[in-house]
Amino acid sequence: MGLADASGPRDTQALLSATQAMDLRRRDYHMERPLLNQEHLEELGRWGSAPRTHQWRTWLQCSRARAYALLLQHLPVLVWLPRYPVRDWLLGDLLSGLSVAIMQLPQDLLSRPALLPFYP
Repeated sequence: MGLADASGPRDTQALLSATQAMDLRRRDYHMERPLLNQEHLEELGRWGSAPRTHQWRTWLQCSRARAYALLLQHLPVLVWLPRYPVRDWLLGDLLSGLSVAIMQLPQDLLSRPALLPFYP
């Protein structure tokens, strides 16, 4: 039993009605554009009297708020460092950093074949 045999007349009607609806939409689609000659096209192509240097100058203007946002974007430590609970977390962070330095770094260095001749 194929796919065409399994679908009844109801599915065929739905498919035909969908096809007819698409044809109707295609026929109803209409677009109008004005005819332009070279002079009109060049006139529409001019955006304004502002030269490019003025646009760049306004885009690159720096304010205090913009400089601060740029600094925080590139140095996110400045956002969370003032709120860091030193008394609660500093000892745990130091111990975890020390354990990483003692265990993981030598293992990582020894696993690289290019660095093996440097070790005894």
